[in-house]
Amino acid sequence: MRAEDFLKVILIHPSCIPILMNQVRSSKYPEVRQLACIVLKRRISSTQWEYLDQEVKNIIKSQILNSLLNEESKSVQYGVSSVIVALANLLPTLSNWTSMWNIFNEAIKQETKIQNKFIILVTIDMLLSQSKNFEFLESSLGLIKNIAINGFHDENTKVSSQSLKVIVSMLPWIERSEAIYFITSEIPHILQVMDNCVYCKDDESLSCIVSVIEELSSHHVSIIVPHISNIVRWLLSSLFNNSIEIETKRQICFCLTQLITNHPKGIFSDIDSIIRAGTQLVLNTKNGFI
Repeated sequence: MRAEDFLKVILIHPSCIPILMNQVRSSKYPEVRQLACIVLKRRISSTQWEYLDQEVKNIIKSQILNSLLNEESKSVQYGVSSVIVALANLLPTLSNWTSMWNIFNEAIKQETKIQNKFIILVTIDMLLSQSKNFEFLESSLGLIKNIAINGFHDENTKVSSQSLKVIVSMLPWIERSEAIYFITSEIPHILQVMDNCVYCKDDESLSCIVSVIEELSSHHVSIIVPHISNIVRWLLSSLFNNSIEIETKRQICFCLTQLITNHPKGIFSDIDSIIRAGTQLVLNTKNGFI
């Protein structure tokens, strides 16, 4: 029997789920672990999950959470995150996930591996943007908010910027007045995180921050209007920084264009100086990134 045919036979039976989980946990090869995550997600999303015993389901849920923090490969960690999202769609009540939020919260506060903190926040962001289980998300918002705040005040720019992304992803789920108060109170720290990203030459985190500004500008404009002049100045100063990659500068240019286009005339108290600075930047640029 060919390997492909053998695999098809195995995948027909619900017992393939614990077999795949075992590969995610124990295979020596990252490529195998990553492929096992992809297939495992598909099997969990099918009707096969329903035929597993409850004890087996609990074991798999516990194992996948442990795999997220014990996995060394970044690509496999992303695969594990997608499996967690698939499981969240099938386990609707908060009681099913109390242990996960406790693990995540403790890891954000005490974990020494930056990548582990980062992948936890990526997983939460995926849950907020991809999960179809609204009951699960709504009952978890208080826990998610605590994790995001702890991460946002982390010293590492990669963690703090991803935490900010989670906070923005939460906005559609919480009361408008609470969202405005929460983000507005954190604006000074957001600006500080922006400066830290530039200082540390962290293009990945800087790009994340810019995408957050784009999201706020498009869908939550009232939150950033009082601070938009400072934000635009920061974006312009980032463009002059030679340590920032060209691709990130392109993203910043797009963000600036979006800000100026989307906001009504008169929002900028010093629009003339901003336009002059932008014009001078174009004239002085030799790299042709605009």
